[in-house]
Amino acid sequence: MSALRASGHIVHPVSLAVSEVELPILARIDEADSDWTAVIYDAENPSIVGNDGGAASGGFRIFRLNGENPLPEAKHETPGRTKLVTTVYDIQEQDIIVTIAQTDSFFRLYNASSFEQIGQPLAKTLGDWSALCAWKSQTSGEQYLYLFGKSQAVQFLLRGQEGSLDITEIQTFETPVEASSCAVSLSDETVFFSGDDNPAVYAFGAAESTTVPRISVLGEAADDVTSLAVYYGNSSDYLAVAQTDVVALYDVSFTLLGSWRLTGDEDIEVQGLSFYQETTPAYPAGVMTYAIERHGDCVGANQCECEDGWGGLYCAFKVVKPIAETDANGGDGDDPAIWVNPINKGDSRIITTTKSEVGAGFAAIAGGVQPTKEDYEVYGSCVYRSRATGKQYLFVNAKTAEYLQYELTWVDDALHTTLVRNFTGGSGGQVEGCVSDEANGWVLIGEEPFGLWRYGAEPGDDASSGYLIASINDTMYADVEGVTLIEGASADEGFILVSQQGVSAYNVYRRTAPHDFVETFTIYENVEKGVDQVTNTDGITAIGTFLSDALPKGLIVVHDDANQLPSGGTSDETSFKLVSVEDVIPEQLLSELDPNWDPRATLTRRRKL
Repeated sequence: MSALRASGHIVHPVSLAVSEVELPILARIDEADSDWTAVIYDAENPSIVGNDGGAASGGFRIFRLNGENPLPEAKHETPGRTKLVTTVYDIQEQDIIVTIAQTDSFFRLYNASSFEQIGQPLAKTLGDWSALCAWKSQTSGEQYLYLFGKSQAVQFLLRGQEGSLDITEIQTFETPVEASSCAVSLSDETVFFSGDDNPAVYAFGAAESTTVPRISVLGEAADDVTSLAVYYGNSSDYLAVAQTDVVALYDVSFTLLGSWRLTGDEDIEVQGLSFYQETTPAYPAGVMTYAIERHGDCVGANQCECEDGWGGLYCAFKVVKPIAETDANGGDGDDPAIWVNPINKGDSRIITTTKSEVGAGFAAIAGGVQPTKEDYEVYGSCVYRSRATGKQYLFVNAKTAEYLQYELTWVDDALHTTLVRNFTGGSGGQVEGCVSDEANGWVLIGEEPFGLWRYGAEPGDDASSGYLIASINDTMYADVEGVTLIEGASADEGFILVSQQGVSAYNVYRRTAPHDFVETFTIYENVEKGVDQVTNTDGITAIGTFLSDALPKGLIVVHDDANQLPSGGTSDETSFKLVSVEDVIPEQLLSELDPNWDPRATLTRRRKL
């Protein structure tokens, strides 16, 4: 499903000053299968227009910006599945909605006040069209349309003749990409367009001519462009360039002025961006509108009906089911680990921690108790073996985010530790889980209130600043907890998994930099196997190797805080849920895993501990 969004309180472009401002969603429409928006400037009834690409509901929908309720629907017109819509003004003294239906490739015109269709469908234009924008010549007053498709664009003239409207093709010309978005600057008389999976923004002059325009690359955004729009200024226009959930603002020469980060929904990817720049009672500073994808219908706060296989916040999380759970033990747990049997992987073991006194136990080895700094309270730990030297290290952390890195040695039949480095992890918030990537020489650190960080794991690496992989300002959710790594066939293959306690869900990132986000998943009840869902999750561990016929791609083990009983109620003891890697990692990415991965075979130098 797709949905329309309205974000308000827009900061004027000149006041952004190369900064990033958060822009929350103020209203949402979940019933529209939409990926394109336009606005209607009307003194009495300002509105949003969104396409509807549904098979049965196809056409367009209109929502008021001045209603007592947020975005009440004023009209749903159904000429057929529609992908593109725009608005034009003052054509024979009327404002017009322009659409082109995918079912028959005809342009249709509607009065923007009465919503009545004007005349018959016009200018049948066969093709798979992907972007539509309008330009009105400031010299002649003539109205033009630019329709983009597969590596081509068509320029049309829309004009009134003897009481009727007509659309005439002016020219067709090639484009370097299939445009997925376009926008027009009136003051600069420039058409901008962009393609999918591409950071480039292209431009050409808008002209009343049959001469093929000269197309150039205006510039490249920081990430792939998902939509374009123009914000009209008093003396000059501004180009808004959407990149997933960030809308960067440029002047028409492509100088960056600042950006908005869109908040208030999950997995935002902006499409069909547009602006309504006049004042309404509900939106005194104007409104930004856009469409996003989703996998269900939400009728209110936390009230969503999700499609099969989707759940969580706003139906944005992939749902997987556990295949088993551990025996319940102790009043509280946290971090699990997996020991891989060197002889038979099917005899591998899960090791879990118990934080409560109930169910706790202990074991003793020589040198098993080692000192730390004075007044230092250990909160978590992870291990790292250097591929460069073969030395074994231990990272321990306090809630204050101070990390101590120790070298571990075995001398005179006892364990010894030597402090080799200390540093502050993250931005200073409480840190939680960590895991090392030995092949790349990294340690990955979860900062509970903020995000996931990467540092060099060698004692001599600079730890004055880390690399921020992800944060709650982009793809993550608050209460970051456990972190684990699924090794791949090479140092560039594999996945980072992060648990997020606040939403009982897990994010997956690519192991290789820049660590692209893959997905968010959550674990629901497996009724057939009698295993409850995971709630208030904490620690996580995983391996991506063949363990058994039931676990051909590996195993993920997660902490479940509220262990619900089949008979109802919640157990006093905690458990850990087991999930197949095959159910989590997208099928097209499973080839990155190494079914023969062996933690012992990766050592370039062995040392006894």
